[in-house]
Amino acid sequence: MHVFLTGELNVGKSTIIKKILETSGMNADGFITYWKAEPGGARRLYLSSYPPDAYGAQKAVLAEDLDGLHTPLDIMTNVFNSTGAQILGQSGKGDLVIMDEIGVFELEAELFLHAIMAHVYGDVPILGVLKAKALNTGFVKGITGQANVRVVEVTAGNRNGLAQSILAMF
Repeated sequence: MHVFLTGELNVGKSTIIKKILETSGMNADGFITYWKAEPGGARRLYLSSYPPDAYGAQKAVLAEDLDGLHTPLDIMTNVFNSTGAQILGQSGKGDLVIMDEIGVFELEAELFLHAIMAHVYGDVPILGVLKAKALNTGFVKGITGQANVRVVEVTAGNRNGLAQSILAMF
């Protein structure tokens, strides 16, 4: 079973994944993404291996918001195809593959998308996040349309009890 969380921005999707990993004792690998504020108001979106020290601590900048105004973002598709695909190619050796998060930035990164789908078609369970804005894209519909995929919407009203019920799915 593969479980993907979705929901509004900052509702707690990544926090639920962290809680599951902290309490389950499951051996997980995969990737995470996160924004980091930089000096001068810029923000950068990073792609990192999970756990952070896996595979030689791979980390790379995926997108830059140089003025802090969110437009235009400089999206680095080549990073998805190099670092992202490499991380996923080395993932799947444990109990769970983490994919936090799949959105719209990577839709032109064919190697990365292929690496994601290789895991979706695989046997190692996935715990991931699907960005709400990406749910209607062809690629994400290709994920959610698989019989072994369950999508769980996280809301402010249900987030506190979700970790245990999601863990029970594995």
